[in-house]
Amino acid sequence: MTDAVGAASAKLAQAIADVQTYGKALAEAAIAATQPATPDPVPETPAVSLPLTTVIWEADGKELALPWNRALEAGKAVIQLATGQAVNVLAVDGNIVRAVVTIDQAIGDPSKVIGKPAIIRERYAKPTPTPAPQPVPDTPVVVAPADPKPDPVAGPAVLRNIPFLGVNLAAHSNANQVLPGEAGTHFKWPSRADVSLYVRDLGVRLIRFPYALQRATLLTSTGLPAKGGQLDPTFVAKMKTVLSWIREDSNGEALVIFDPHHYWRLYRNQTAMVEGVRKQTGALLPAGEAAGQGGRWKRQEQVLIDEANGWGSADLGDHIASMVTTFDEAMILGYGLGNEPYASGGALDSLTVTAMEAKVVADVNIMLPIIRRVTSKPVFICGNQWASARNWTAVSGSFAAGIKDPANNWIPEVHGYGDLDGGSSGRYSSGNLNAFPVEQVAQVFRPAYSYFAAKGLRAFIGETGIPPTDSGRAALARALDEAKANGVPVTLWIAGGDGAMGGEKMNLDDAAHAATRDLIKARAGERMAEWKAPRS
Repeated sequence: MTDAVGAASAKLAQAIADVQTYGKALAEAAIAATQPATPDPVPETPAVSLPLTTVIWEADGKELALPWNRALEAGKAVIQLATGQAVNVLAVDGNIVRAVVTIDQAIGDPSKVIGKPAIIRERYAKPTPTPAPQPVPDTPVVVAPADPKPDPVAGPAVLRNIPFLGVNLAAHSNANQVLPGEAGTHFKWPSRADVSLYVRDLGVRLIRFPYALQRATLLTSTGLPAKGGQLDPTFVAKMKTVLSWIREDSNGEALVIFDPHHYWRLYRNQTAMVEGVRKQTGALLPAGEAAGQGGRWKRQEQVLIDEANGWGSADLGDHIASMVTTFDEAMILGYGLGNEPYASGGALDSLTVTAMEAKVVADVNIMLPIIRRVTSKPVFICGNQWASARNWTAVSGSFAAGIKDPANNWIPEVHGYGDLDGGSSGRYSSGNLNAFPVEQVAQVFRPAYSYFAAKGLRAFIGETGIPPTDSGRAALARALDEAKANGVPVTLWIAGGDGAMGGEKMNLDDAAHAATRDLIKARAGERMAEWKAPRS
């Protein structure tokens, strides 16, 4: 890139109008740069606050040219381009007029960013606070511990007035093997009617929102998420719309927990070893595996979230941090780190149960310091082996001592179902569902209550559900009574689903679950004064 003063000055004249926060000082600096040196000192560049709007003059590979600004610090700044791409600043060169910035990603089409505005922000910047509305009586309150100190860690944040019963809302994570997939065909966003039914009509005030991680992010040519916590603009817009509906129908009283529904795994474009090198096959899904859209979507393979596979725990931490800076508000109760990790003997994701448990703890301890730069709100950590409540001690027993949260505000999340075959899949595909034992669901969670009570840990039942029978509802009522007695909130699986869930016995949208929806309505207003460890 040329560095002629005349060319820079011409481009500078065009850019000044777009850089309102920098205009006067920048113009003076440009004039000074084209004049002979004088004994007068160059005026100091005024301090700036981030985020800051700027303009991209030139783009070439992994370099950008733009107006110089002291905010452009290597390792501390991110530039959000007009295309939505966010790039990390690795090095800065130039003078008081023009900065040449080395970034961590190549610009695919420079014409889409040159001459267009961009935003400089801190690497882990918190969103600008908005004025808080007038307090509403009994609105849930999250109170940070007084004068928290990083070492030793203060007591856990006090969480008050939390609803006991809620739902999992959305089928956004359906058909993850079709990426990114098509809304309405492979997955579904909750509709306005879905939100109105559960939030306005049934009074639900606690919502776990499962979402497909790779539909929430920009994707690379490998199919993996882009690094740097880059969110997909369509996802951001749709999610903000859904949140606005929830806010409207609950008068801002609802609490939402985001759940990146990834099972500690990602999908990437299918690969094969070719002469000792792993390369993409380019294979496409046939119509029978892609809801009739054959030849459109690349075939995927599952790999663990791991740096060795191209996207690791630090990247997941960046993603959660971006979710915080993009969506955080009073209505967001907290953030899940990932749904139901599990051991596998797969060719590309093989780990034993013990190794998977150790991996989750290690990964979480990498993620938490990143997340704690932007929020001290609760993080919800699913246990190993599909967040097993029944087997927490055996498969997730190291979490209590091993997880180190700088904010001391992590909450174990357990899942469990009462399948009559002794499993916990939630399929309810065997046995007489009209003679469902009343203890069938409650007994799944009792070992977890005892464990968390002994450890002094709060707990959250993120998923449970029943078949649509009267005896199933009686079992659910018993389980909810025990959860309430132990101070453990519950979100039922699943609401706001799509056609693919029509055969799922726990689909709360189905007509057969009308009486279950009545049960939800009767209990949705119940709240705990303070979220504490179970009392069992």
